[in-house]
Amino acid sequence: MPYDFVPLPERRPLAWPTGARLALMVTFNLEHWDLVKETDLPYYAGGPPALPDPLPGRVADFHNYSWREYGQRVGIWRMIRVMDEAGVPAGCTINAKTGLDRRALIDAALERG
Repeated sequence: MPYDFVPLPERRPLAWPTGARLALMVTFNLEHWDLVKETDLPYYAGGPPALPDPLPGRVADFHNYSWREYGQRVGIWRMIRVMDEAGVPAGCTINAKTGLDRRALIDAALERG
């Protein structure tokens, strides 16, 4: 979506609906990563390691991977339920692998607009 470039000194003051002075945006970060990669270099499946010593990419880091899996299989669904019950709209950011491998997450986001 193209938009005009307006540097900060030239911007008009931001006005929220109903004159509110504060806005809150809830965003879920939905990321999915491969468990292993064919490399001897360290590979962190989606973020910094939970273990103190880096593992080569071809060695599965189940400790690090499993807490992310819990988030996608259990945690996000609990968060969606809470947001739905409270009537709070939320957005999401995803990486491409999530879009390819975790269709249920994409469908849940699309159902909520």
